[in-house]
Amino acid sequence: AEAMEPVNCFSFYFKRYNSEIQEKNDAGVAFMNSGQQQATVTVGIVDRLGGLLDSFTLFLGPSEQEARLLRDFYDFSALARRLGLQFEDFEGSLAVSSDVPIGGVALQIQGRIHEAGIATISTLPIGSCLRE
Repeated sequence: AEAMEPVNCFSFYFKRYNSEIQEKNDAGVAFMNSGQQQATVTVGIVDRLGGLLDSFTLFLGPSEQEARLLRDFYDFSALARRLGLQFEDFEGSLAVSSDVPIGGVALQIQGRIHEAGIATISTLPIGSCLRE
């Protein structure tokens, strides 16, 4: 997948299912700072109705990149407990903003990665900024 041109904000829609009811789904994201100054990146967890549920901040140094599964960036089990949900299932968006332009790419992963099965990995479309 090709990364987007650096911008100050973007969003993407994703599904994350970890229950036995749904097929396993997760999402991965990579952030890239091609600039010469540190980037302060704020990532909002947004529900399907557009409500901000939580956010976290990460820092990218000059010419630094960070790539992980969303579960490694954020504790969805804590969010599920706070919302009174039985599972860590989530469907919504990430709203990403940065004080300096950054690039990003997002992946949707369907299937069981760590078992004797084949997961399907596809890129997710990057959308415009989500404003409150």
